[in-house]
Amino acid sequence: MATYAKIIYPESQDALVLRIKYLAASRGVKMRYLSDQLNVDAGFFSECNRGKRKMTMQQVERIATLLSVSPEYLLGLSDEKEKPTGAVADGLSDKELKLVEAFRGLSPEEQDAWMLVLSGKKTPQ
Repeated sequence: MATYAKIIYPESQDALVLRIKYLAASRGVKMRYLSDQLNVDAGFFSECNRGKRKMTMQQVERIATLLSVSPEYLLGLSDEKEKPTGAVADGLSDKELKLVEAFRGLSPEEQDAWMLVLSGKKTPQ
């Protein structure tokens, strides 16, 4: 994950809070729930929006997790809204990487034949 400053400064917080509120509403998550999860008072987001308080990167990361988005998206650093999931997000083992590289080196016909083998529709020859 990218390295960020520990404190999100007030000039960027209004956009951050608006994005959090929008995402929370679109996912049916109440701001009070987010406040509770951060162990902050109910007025926290309003105070951040007005520049009276500063949100830490740890809080941004926690909110991103709760809303299933990346911290980069919350901060406006990326247009990728959803967090990647599955094998791509978890990374591939060395064995899986070798398999993918070998598969990519095959002709289209060979790839099709191996797909039949892997699906159990054909036995290897």
